[in-house]
Amino acid sequence: MKLNHSYRIAFCFLTICLMVGWAEAKSLKGSRPNIILVMTDDQGMGDLSCMGNKVLRTPHIDLYKTFCDLTDAKLPTHMQTLDGRSLLPLLEDPKAVWPDRKLFIHIERWKAGQVNAAKYKRYAVRMEQWRFVDNKDLYDIMEDPSETTNVADAHPEVVQELRQAYDKWWASALPLMVNEGLPVVSPAEQPLSIRYEKQLKEKGIPEWSPESL
Repeated sequence: MKLNHSYRIAFCFLTICLMVGWAEAKSLKGSRPNIILVMTDDQGMGDLSCMGNKVLRTPHIDLYKTFCDLTDAKLPTHMQTLDGRSLLPLLEDPKAVWPDRKLFIHIERWKAGQVNAAKYKRYAVRMEQWRFVDNKDLYDIMEDPSETTNVADAHPEVVQELRQAYDKWWASALPLMVNEGLPVVSPAEQPLSIRYEKQLKEKGIPEWSPESL
């Protein structure tokens, strides 16, 4: 069985999760471990709302805090500030108060040295009613979910508000997005790939398939 690089990484990740679960189970001395394993993809460009997807309404940034609330997980105090909010209030009461917010999306891809030119390209700011795209197009997604009519000229105050909010977000997020000049690690030198190839050579990879539903 020969797996491409992406599948090797996924296999190694699952192996690590299973090892952690097995160690946890042993420490509980017979009790079943309380472990939830959530696998998601990286949502390709076509899956992003800013690229035209009309289906995905809830940003995945909300899922982590939701799971933490559902499981009463305690987050470390030294971690990076999290975006998103827990969906637990809505799960408990669909009519619960849900304050509006601004969600920022940027494709985060540009050639070296062209970060400033990429700032206003392929991005969006979204609220409950509005979606502002590429610093020029404004859509009322409550009335026009297919985004067929640009209403920027009719709502200059909304354009100004979302543009200022985006500039503020960009300044805060840019240090986390810029990765120019970093060394490129080839797949053959990546730790997970090394472990996978080592096991494949020495022990082989067990054949496995899910039980039929």
